[in-house]
Amino acid sequence: MSSIPATVVKALTLLDLVADHPGLNLSEIAAESGIPNATAHRLLKVLIRFELIRMTTDHRYHLGSHCLALGSQFLNETDLRVEALPYLEDIVEKTGETTHLGMRDGISVVYVEKVETKHPVRMYSRVGALSPMYSTAIGKALLAFGEDEILERVVDAGLERRTPNTITDPLRLRSELDRIRSRIYAIDDVENEAGIRCVAAPVRTADGSALGAISISGPTSRITDERIVELGELLLECTSRL
Repeated sequence: MSSIPATVVKALTLLDLVADHPGLNLSEIAAESGIPNATAHRLLKVLIRFELIRMTTDHRYHLGSHCLALGSQFLNETDLRVEALPYLEDIVEKTGETTHLGMRDGISVVYVEKVETKHPVRMYSRVGALSPMYSTAIGKALLAFGEDEILERVVDAGLERRTPNTITDPLRLRSELDRIRSRIYAIDDVENEAGIRCVAAPVRTADGSALGAISISGPTSRITDERIVELGELLLECTSRL
């Protein structure tokens, strides 16, 4: 198999960088990526031409409109999203809490579907948004039933503290994943977003690996310690049927 052309790798590196850090200028992009200014500028102009990146009047770079079109097409072609939606709706009906379907995107979680609670107090999230794997219930469920290589990449990228409860020690994270494998479902105990607790279970393929995961999320006032087991069992029932 031929190697990927260096120019393509550099262009995709810039696209990922702008996605992760919107609003950078040319000098910041060059410094962050390690790509010389002149090369970065040339590649950014190509990405702008294809509307994958846009430049604002203050010469800062953001994702372009074609990314939305590509993302929408990806969602339309995701069979799991279509199949899972009735289950998400059923969970919201039974629990009154928000549900998400997430899948792995590199070393992050991407939310591909969401059914919102009717409660006035809700969590901030949206379809298409990325979140860390190590600090979210969906992400930990995917890590626990995913390839070891993905976990190593997550650890190597760094475990940034997002709340006082975030697991930032690789050994603690590995122990947590062992517990998840034992009980099947994962818990985000206010580790990713202040005041929000989540429970998630993997949707597994025939070989036991995780294709995606479904979560139930809400404020700690409603997702209490006593309720976690009940929600975990409900998720396991739904994901096994799915």
